[in-house]
Amino acid sequence: MGSIFIGLYRLFVRKPILFAGFVLFVAAVSIAGIKKLNITENIFAILPKGQEFQKFNSLLESKNISDQVVFSLTLSKDSNPDEYTDVAEHVKSIIDSVATNFLSDVTAVRPDVQQEVYDYYFSHFPLLIDSNYYSLIERKTKNDSITASIQNNYEKLTNPSGLFIKQFILNDPLNITAEYFKQIGITNNNSKYIVEDGIIFTPGKKAILITGRLNYDNRDAEKNIQLSNQLAAVEKKWNSENSEYKLSHFGTFEIAAQNAVQIKKDTNLTMILSLSLIMLILVLYYRKLSIPILFILPAVFGGMLALGAMGFLRPEISAISLATGAIVIGIILDYSFHFFTHLQHTKSIEETLKEITVPLLTGSITTVLALLALNYTNSVVLGDFGLFASLALGGSAFFTLAGLPVIITITRFDYTKHKPVKLFKLPVINPSLVKFAIVAILLITVFFYFEAYNIRFNSDVEALSFHPSELKNKEAELTGINPSTEKKIYLIAASENYESAVDANYKAGTLIKNLTTHDGIKNTVSTADFFIPDSLFKQRQENWKQFWKANKERVNNQINYAANTAGFSDKAFAPFHEMIDNNTYQPLSKDLLKTMGLDLMVDSGAKESVFISSFIVSTSQKDSVKALFKNIPNLTIFDRSEMASLLLESVRSDFNYLLYLTAGMVFFTLLIIYGRIELALLAFMPMVISWIWILGISSMFNIEFNFVNIVITTFIFGLGDDFSIFVTDGLLNRYKFKKDNLKSYQAAILLSALTVVVGTGVLYFAKHPAIHSIAALSVIGISCILLISFLVQPFIFKLFVERRIKNGHNPISFLQLFMSVFCFTYFISGCLLFYPVLLLISIFPVPVKTKRKVVNFLTSKFAASVLYSGIHVKKKFHNLDQLDFKKPSIIIANHSSFLDIMIMLMLNRKVIIMAKDWVYRSPLFGMVVRYVGYIFSEDGTEENITNIKTKMDEGYSIMIFPEGSRSSDGSLNRFHKGAFYLAEKLNADIQPIMIHGAGDVSPKNEMMVKDGTINVKALPRIFADDLKWGSDYRSRQKSISFYFKEQYKKFKDEREDADYLWRKVYFNYIFKGPVIEWYGRIKWNLEKKNYDFYNSCIGNRLLITDLGCGYGFMDLYLHYKNGERKISALDYDEDKIAIAYNVWNKSDNLQFKSEDITQSEIPPSEVIFLNDVLHYLKTDSQENVLQKCVQALLPGGIIFIRDGVTDDIKHGNTKFTELLSTKIFSFNKKTSNLNFFSADYIYQFGKKHNLKVAEHKHSKKTSNRLFVLSK
Repeated sequence: MGSIFIGLYRLFVRKPILFAGFVLFVAAVSIAGIKKLNITENIFAILPKGQEFQKFNSLLESKNISDQVVFSLTLSKDSNPDEYTDVAEHVKSIIDSVATNFLSDVTAVRPDVQQEVYDYYFSHFPLLIDSNYYSLIERKTKNDSITASIQNNYEKLTNPSGLFIKQFILNDPLNITAEYFKQIGITNNNSKYIVEDGIIFTPGKKAILITGRLNYDNRDAEKNIQLSNQLAAVEKKWNSENSEYKLSHFGTFEIAAQNAVQIKKDTNLTMILSLSLIMLILVLYYRKLSIPILFILPAVFGGMLALGAMGFLRPEISAISLATGAIVIGIILDYSFHFFTHLQHTKSIEETLKEITVPLLTGSITTVLALLALNYTNSVVLGDFGLFASLALGGSAFFTLAGLPVIITITRFDYTKHKPVKLFKLPVINPSLVKFAIVAILLITVFFYFEAYNIRFNSDVEALSFHPSELKNKEAELTGINPSTEKKIYLIAASENYESAVDANYKAGTLIKNLTTHDGIKNTVSTADFFIPDSLFKQRQENWKQFWKANKERVNNQINYAANTAGFSDKAFAPFHEMIDNNTYQPLSKDLLKTMGLDLMVDSGAKESVFISSFIVSTSQKDSVKALFKNIPNLTIFDRSEMASLLLESVRSDFNYLLYLTAGMVFFTLLIIYGRIELALLAFMPMVISWIWILGISSMFNIEFNFVNIVITTFIFGLGDDFSIFVTDGLLNRYKFKKDNLKSYQAAILLSALTVVVGTGVLYFAKHPAIHSIAALSVIGISCILLISFLVQPFIFKLFVERRIKNGHNPISFLQLFMSVFCFTYFISGCLLFYPVLLLISIFPVPVKTKRKVVNFLTSKFAASVLYSGIHVKKKFHNLDQLDFKKPSIIIANHSSFLDIMIMLMLNRKVIIMAKDWVYRSPLFGMVVRYVGYIFSEDGTEENITNIKTKMDEGYSIMIFPEGSRSSDGSLNRFHKGAFYLAEKLNADIQPIMIHGAGDVSPKNEMMVKDGTINVKALPRIFADDLKWGSDYRSRQKSISFYFKEQYKKFKDEREDADYLWRKVYFNYIFKGPVIEWYGRIKWNLEKKNYDFYNSCIGNRLLITDLGCGYGFMDLYLHYKNGERKISALDYDEDKIAIAYNVWNKSDNLQFKSEDITQSEIPPSEVIFLNDVLHYLKTDSQENVLQKCVQALLPGGIIFIRDGVTDDIKHGNTKFTELLSTKIFSFNKKTSNLNFFSADYIYQFGKKHNLKVAEHKHSKKTSNRLFVLSK
């Protein structure tokens, strides 16, 4: 990957105009995109995108409910009631003149509003009363009641005040509507607002209210700010000139305006602070002003690219998402820190690109993926931030690798002499302290894991809105809501069917009336009286008709009689008679709804009819009141707390979703890049532990998560994996190349962490709650990641890789660890299970010998199950027909593993072991060993003879490991005399059994069960009377020991073929890169038969030279087959040699060197390999190298030449495979064109130099041939 950016660097340095053109093109496109951006400060943009939230947003914006603006003229003791109308109208005219571009329908006086409302209710009275109301009408229409009412009305009209009620009396002389108007007076004026002469007063007539509405989209932040400033100027001027009338105003646009202003202030403040502090850190650390400028270039490039791309992809973007962009600066500077820190270390731009490209891109990709996950949340703000941040990071990472090196070179920046201040030199920590720290981290993590369950989520949208106390007070004063004790509830009756919507709205309105009557709610707004369901309309119309059909004549006669008696004219009460006879009703006037301010509450569109009602209810009664409305079909209940509840659920859902999605994406990416689950877990572990710590600390200190700072979850994962990836890369470089550049990585990480803490910590100074809430979590998160990455990762890697290699053991793979834990858990569990089994057997009423036989049988089967529990281990048994357990014998076997005991015990239940002290006294299986009568070796041979004889007389064979203890390297140690002495004294046969591979599967001093193959082979039984082995135990010890070791050597050589040795070779390359491991597997499968063939041809030749060794797979194989061979392996590919040179499991007899074979001398050799090498050389160089090989070849030596020959019909396939290896996958480097040759060329060369040539076809699909040239 680094070679790509090195190539770009060379290209741009050679052609700086091309580089400048590229930068200018990106800048031009970005500027064009930036011009398309529409930045919104609407706090409701944080609302999720679900159906419920969309409805609520529609309620606030589409229905323009939040567009109303209320002006208040507070009255004083000096205010003159006679001028209220003039003052109100004057203020209206001022507002109209100043805010004509922003406000419409500004209304101060409504002169006819009361009459219009009365006319509507009176003319529609029959449709507004229910059947229960007719009992009152019946009482009012009795003859004596009619007479009394007429007489009473006459007295009122003759009174001086009668002028004001004349029309009411003439319309309804019997007062049958009075009770209804009294009821609606209660319900429609439950807010205690007063209307006099068309003027609306607040309760107690403390202030005059003037209303208006916005004539623009309230999401337009600029217009909100302009209107707020203009009205603030109007208020200031008015209040300075009119002390008796104090002017103030409120509208939800003010909240939006205040948020917009504060977001801009906070954005500027945090950006300036973070950049200033970061620049200060850079100057203090590097002591050079130009470096901070270079540092910031990737951020400028990435930021412009991101903003430009957002202009094309998502033009409308939330300002909050840009304000939190301060977070991104820290991550972007992380890239620059790594680049410059490694540049200081390597003093070479190309070497720096080679070292940091993979970890930097790996960190960038995983961070970008984590941030892109925000696009799948329910929040627009988080989606905006995720896309913006991912684009910025991706662009910055690219520029760090492709642009920054070019600028450094073009500007001739001298980085070779630059010395950073040693402020960030990492202290050397005592290893013993590290162990204590790891234990402490483990315990704290467990504690935080359980503490994290108490984490709290704050879903209050208002808590994320900048809402100054002055604004809250205005809201409470002018809207009649006390936010502390009361809540406003919205009811939305909506349906595609108009009648269904009307029905739902009417039922809700009726319930609102009932609740208002019983003081359950206040400030009700409903359109139910103006939209009556058709079925109810007809029913009430019929009720009215039927009532008057039975009573009209009598009532009219009685009214006329009483009127004449009282002195009224004949047609005085004509309006009342018309109401009785009325069967048609005028449709509702839209002007009336507008006059009453109810037009915004109705929307009868083509697709859906919507009716909105609202009321204020006390917090204590809210839930019970809301429950009453829940069973009304087509009615949706909304209130801020309901939204908070839904938002809380959404936050929690998004929180878990983001946690699992980002974790999954990051881990999967790490798995792909590293190709090993072990390394993916190593890099992923700090993020998991850190996240547990973050949740635990947040819970302990009551730090709440909300819908904005949840972004930190992805940020922590993104930056956390960046830190851990670089630490992992540093550890791997130390392991692969023995380059200790981990401190360099850690210094860059420390500086990066500091800049991120500064970049996000300054958000603490932001006053906007949404931005402010990010600071604490980010500082905690970065600090946790830093601690875990610096302590836990190196400790884990050292435990499972570095320390094991130092002790001569292979690194542990995940499969090995898992299977080892499984096998040992199975073994320990089985041993513990033997205790109750022994207890049951011991109390069973049978002879002790029988009990022991049963236990021996169970032990043998258990041993077999333990061995076969390792399903990853192959078991092969040879010549077991040589074993005869019917006749007891002394069994001897080599000993390199604990598994040897299991193998011996599983062979037959009649085998008992001579056990050492640790076996005899083991708390796990010591009781079983003692119960069945295993021989205690510490008692000595002489003392054990009688016991052993008894056991053998009972038919038991005695298993003895003559080496005495396990071999640590698999080689056979000296055989002690004990087994042979016993065989002589007891006149017993000796049964030799060879065990191969157990020491590789489960070595001494390792509680591991690795994958591999165990081979067991029984040798022919050595009879006691066979004197060819010697006449006494000493001679038999020597001869049998020599025989056993010779047979084992042959057996070992036979079993350790290429298939067997693959695991041993492979573990030299494990964790060194997925390409190397994959390439090694493929190459080994293709070559393993060839390796065995080479080994058979080499025989006892010891001086071997491999020209073009690559990674050294074959050389390790030959080295393991015979450690005495001296192998010189050469290759001109420095990268491959760097890997091969640092394999851990080899002796000095195998040497890897990076040399050009056309220039280097070839040492005297008995065997020379030229496998797949010659065609990479020019024709003259081929001849030269072959000449040097012949000169270096010792008498009796052989040269292996393998290559594709041109005179083979499959040569086209060979060329294609070379194209793949050199061009596509770049496995092999080349410095010139490929030059293949014919088979005849090799024959001619051999003839010329008196070499025998043997040819072997090496592939059925390619033209590869193997030529064996020998002297």
